[in-house]
Amino acid sequence: MKSTPKGLLNDGIFLGSASCFLSLLGASLTIPFLQAQRDKLGCDALCYGAMQSTRSGLSMVGTFLVGRLSDRMGRSQALWLGNISTLFSYFINISSNSIIWMWISMIPSSLLNQNFSVMKALFADYSSDYCYNESQRASAIGRLGMSAGLSFMVGPVVGAFLFHSYSHAAIAAIALTILSSITLINLPTPRNSSANNESAKLRKDEDRVTYIQRPITVKSIQQQILQFVYLPALETFGAKLLLLTRFCMSLAFNIFMVIWTVSLKSRFSFGPKDHAFFMAWIGLWYALSQGFLAKIFISYTDGGKNSTWLLQICVVCLSFGRVLAMMTSSLAVVYLVMAIVIIALGIMNTAISAASTHLAGKDQMGGLYGIFEAAESFGGIIGPTLGGLLARTHPQLPIISVVAIYGVVFIVLTFYYERYIFLAHLGPSVDSPSALRERDTDKDKVKATYSASKLSEHETQGGFERSLKKEL
Repeated sequence: MKSTPKGLLNDGIFLGSASCFLSLLGASLTIPFLQAQRDKLGCDALCYGAMQSTRSGLSMVGTFLVGRLSDRMGRSQALWLGNISTLFSYFINISSNSIIWMWISMIPSSLLNQNFSVMKALFADYSSDYCYNESQRASAIGRLGMSAGLSFMVGPVVGAFLFHSYSHAAIAAIALTILSSITLINLPTPRNSSANNESAKLRKDEDRVTYIQRPITVKSIQQQILQFVYLPALETFGAKLLLLTRFCMSLAFNIFMVIWTVSLKSRFSFGPKDHAFFMAWIGLWYALSQGFLAKIFISYTDGGKNSTWLLQICVVCLSFGRVLAMMTSSLAVVYLVMAIVIIALGIMNTAISAASTHLAGKDQMGGLYGIFEAAESFGGIIGPTLGGLLARTHPQLPIISVVAIYGVVFIVLTFYYERYIFLAHLGPSVDSPSALRERDTDKDKVKATYSASKLSEHETQGGFERSLKKEL
């Protein structure tokens, strides 16, 4: 039976979410054994810190690189690339017993497995194809976040219960990654209008002619690289604001995490089992917030048009919720407050990801999501170091800086979100520089058309007079 377009869309969202769930579940199975594996290979605290920074740096480059590749060669191909690189990393880890090979195994998956951001771009394509409203866009992208939350909620517990070593967990992870790849086979391809197909063919023909006519030089290679990395959507004010928002949220999170784990141990004597249960609690609420609650809350914002107040509430919960969680001496209050914080984080991430789809077309969406992920990775690089320096200066400075950073996010969302981010798909503001440039361009086009018509009229008149004289 042939699926309807809406059926294909639902199949795509389900298969994409399932693929991400299986892949991330495989990775999370190995989490309980990672520290033991590092200890076995002699990776101390300095080695672990260097690996984390390197992984964040590779991810920062890879998110944009793979995102742009997905814009050019297709989303499915980029997803396959991510799974193959992950399998390669697992095989290296299983077959080697050297700290050098452990470092090498980190490179392929950290650099090339950006399936989560590529899948978000694919869901944005689906949403554009079928004209989803803001609530429906949030629901589609929220399912992806829910799959990630569930995988990290279930994976560590199942891994610790079923397996006894890293190699056994990695073998199961390989099997799950292969299953994740199988689900990609039936993933529907986003539809394109005939105009888009025609323009794509014209671009390919132009590139082929250019390749034949021009010799390969250093300058031509530089031009190709610049054409690959250039993102017109990133020049919009809305994209820059979202970039700042994503970076600030990542920076605040990573500064907070420096003092959070230490605080839990000192106040409540948290051990490995306590951390596992706490992470399962966090994963549960993050999955629920992105999969169900985000759509419900966004549906009360008039299709996302009045969502600024919702994001403001989320920012307040994120900032002051973390302060309360640090100050309380009750473990029950910690669980309750952090559930609210995680719900706010899930709703905010889903709303912003859905609104990002208004800032670029399909040919740039992968790169745009990649840039946003790269900004978060950059926050992950400098956040822990900055948090450590602040904590050394004064114990209260990290939490004060977290509140201050969220204050910047609150101001940005209050004054600029609705105008420059959510309403970006309605066109530039009347007084914006881009609008003025567009009006100037339109005037130039009108003048050029008028001049061309006059020239054509003059040439026609002259040709007629010459023909008349010839006949006479």
